[in-house]
Amino acid sequence: MQKLKINVDFARYKGKYVAIVDDNIVASGDNAEKVLDQARSKYPKKEVVLRKIPEEETMIFGTLQSRICQLASQA
Repeated sequence: MQKLKINVDFARYKGKYVAIVDDNIVASGDNAEKVLDQARSKYPKKEVVLRKIPEEETMIFGTLQSRICQLASQA
């Protein structure tokens, strides 16, 4: 997976898809296909990365092993 280096306030993109070219957001919207098409038409020879920005902040705790144990104890 490519590591992106974007210095942007993502608050305005919450819940939206963003298309990224050369570490810049070049298109955004609610429809992934449209966003990707817009970016590819603007930058046909560049690699376009598509991401969905979460509506809420996402935090990951612990490890996969601790999550499996947590789920098992709830069963």
